[in-house]
Amino acid sequence: MTIEVRSVRRHDLPILKLMIRENIEYLNAIDEPEEMSDATIDQIEGLVFGPSPLCSVLIAELDREVAGYLLYFLGVDMDEVAPALHINDLFVRVDAHRKGVGRALMHKVREIAVAHSAAVLDCLAQELAGHRVLPGARRQSLG
Repeated sequence: MTIEVRSVRRHDLPILKLMIRENIEYLNAIDEPEEMSDATIDQIEGLVFGPSPLCSVLIAELDREVAGYLLYFLGVDMDEVAPALHINDLFVRVDAHRKGVGRALMHKVREIAVAHSAAVLDCLAQELAGHRVLPGARRQSLG
């Protein structure tokens, strides 16, 4: 099994939108359902590829098949008064669970955080890749 993690490309948009929908369906199955329209999901294109991108997405491929994504953005942590990398979403497709895809995405985003001199890696999501994130695990000091 080979896992490759890379930045999202514009041609990945259809599969990224499909995975966002799969993630919403998964979360709705385990928690209170929330509706999200296709028009809302379509806004991801402008957020990632617009003239002033507000977030970035990593794509994981398992044996050359798209297996998951991680959405993050750079910002500031006011507790440390320092640069921070915030993870907003991490999703691994069911058939890729327990194959190292989530770990590979987290490893890559940590490298990106260090490259940007982030002092904090912050998880804004309640769930990552189908696992509830415990409050103490949502914030990691990198400095």
